[in-house]
Amino acid sequence: MLKNQAPSITEKQSWYDDIRVSLQKILAVEYGDRYTAPGHTVEQAQHIMQEVNPSLAPHMPGEALEALKGQFKAYSAGNPPFD
Repeated sequence: MLKNQAPSITEKQSWYDDIRVSLQKILAVEYGDRYTAPGHTVEQAQHIMQEVNPSLAPHMPGEALEALKGQFKAYSAGNPPFD
């Protein structure tokens, strides 16, 4: 730290952000840059995913994250099927 400077404090990411990043890393390990290659349009990525994993192709990563949010709340509350 330099003299006469206030310390900087960074706020911890929320669990939502941690999970989002983790899901992105899982996708990157599983599918490489097929989804995020520079210059790829969303349509091209969906076409590639249709060939690689047809069951996941209709879904966007944001949908998975939103579904996980709801499931995590149900799990935390002990709601079915997590009771």
